[in-house]
Amino acid sequence: MQKYIVTLLFLSIVGFTTAQNHTETINATNLHVKSAESPTSLLLEHESGKWKLTSSGPHFYLSNMKSGEDLFAVKSNGCIAIGTNTNLNGVSHRLFVDGSIKASGNIFSQNINSGLIKASTNIIAQNKIGIGTDSPEGVLHAKSTENYASLLLESNLGKWKASSSGTNFYLSNMKSGEDLFAVKSNGCIAIGTNTNLNGVSHRLFVDGSIKASKDIIAQNINAKKVNITDLTLGTGKIMSPTELSFNTPVGKAMTIDKDGWVAINAQPSDKYTLTIGGHTKINNNLNVSGAIGVGTTDPKANLHICSEKHFTSLRLDNHKGNWRLASSGGSFYISNYTTTPARDLFAINEGGNVGIKCSPHSTYSLAVKGKVLAEEVLVALHQDWPDFVFDDSYNLTSLEEVEQQIKKNKHLPDIPSGKEVKQNGIQLGAMQGKLLQKIEELTLYTIQQDKQIKSLKVEKHQMKERMEAEKLEMQKRLEKVEKLLHGLLKK
Repeated sequence: MQKYIVTLLFLSIVGFTTAQNHTETINATNLHVKSAESPTSLLLEHESGKWKLTSSGPHFYLSNMKSGEDLFAVKSNGCIAIGTNTNLNGVSHRLFVDGSIKASGNIFSQNINSGLIKASTNIIAQNKIGIGTDSPEGVLHAKSTENYASLLLESNLGKWKASSSGTNFYLSNMKSGEDLFAVKSNGCIAIGTNTNLNGVSHRLFVDGSIKASKDIIAQNINAKKVNITDLTLGTGKIMSPTELSFNTPVGKAMTIDKDGWVAINAQPSDKYTLTIGGHTKINNNLNVSGAIGVGTTDPKANLHICSEKHFTSLRLDNHKGNWRLASSGGSFYISNYTTTPARDLFAINEGGNVGIKCSPHSTYSLAVKGKVLAEEVLVALHQDWPDFVFDDSYNLTSLEEVEQQIKKNKHLPDIPSGKEVKQNGIQLGAMQGKLLQKIEELTLYTIQQDKQIKSLKVEKHQMKERMEAEKLEMQKRLEKVEKLLHGLLKK
């Protein structure tokens, strides 16, 4: 069987009075309802309705006895639940509403300081009760001649206080000593721990989280942190006529306009899904299905970097080095920024000429400072290859003339001197052609000499045969002369 014990503490008188079927005026400022058991409740009843304020365990409830529903509840830690038969076990947010929240102004909360109301005797009345007034205007009317009045609800597990301090109203958890709910005279409501109403200018200020199972409709939301799991501008979880903004002391940090365009430190643009004003750091992957434009609003490639200045670059860094791809003037560069100073290792000028470890040459397509290693080099010449040397009409310089030119110039005819090569270099294809020309000329000289050698061999053989014949002829003649001499001697 539930027992209700109501204790009334008189601060200005030492007696107590019980009244029935009439209004009792009590000259005191506090009402304290206390029970040795839990729950403890206070009932407010009239012909059209019946309401109950209850302290059950460490929690506080406001119930509609006609419908049998708990419509307002406060946990001992200050979490407030508004809704039908709310289960406080699952409430972890500062304000939990099982239904809609609608505010025409802002939501704001600070700490609240209040005093203490305590009653030492029970009060049982069929009609109105007046404390500190002989003209109560409600079923229970507590009035104080000072700037403070309070009402306490206490059980063996919890103790709550509703107080009027100055022009403001407070609801406090006496076990924790914290003011958890406050209302200013202008209608601004503050929810949170020890809220200071002096700084509350919004219609609703919450020092903590707000969780709503249905819509939140507001003209403006000002909060240190907003966690939105389902956002639809216009008809969803958070409704705004124009935009959703997340602000910092220096301005807007992020804005989502009514069409869904997003901007960070900038104004939303109807051309871009996301507009960022400032530097951007991406720790993970960035997947883009379209083109990325840096310095341009109309990218012409998957990555388009544009600058109004004379120089534009893209830098690639890793833990061992960094490189830069740059466009300077009409030229393109690949530079190594790992070294000091940085070095341009590859360059292409606006004419298409290439320089490796050097600037592109104004005349030649490729300029290389250093050695070149290749498995094969193909040189395609537009000029005639020196096959003309073997034409019958080719005028082959005599070796005597070649000898004279060598003695005079110290190099072969049509071949650049060492001084010219050092000063101007050589054209590889042209030089290969000239060297082949000299080889072909040398071949012709060799052929001529071979013919001369063969001709001399023939002449030598013929001369040898003639000499052999003449030798035989001489021997025959000597034999005849010897016979003649031998015959003459015998005579």
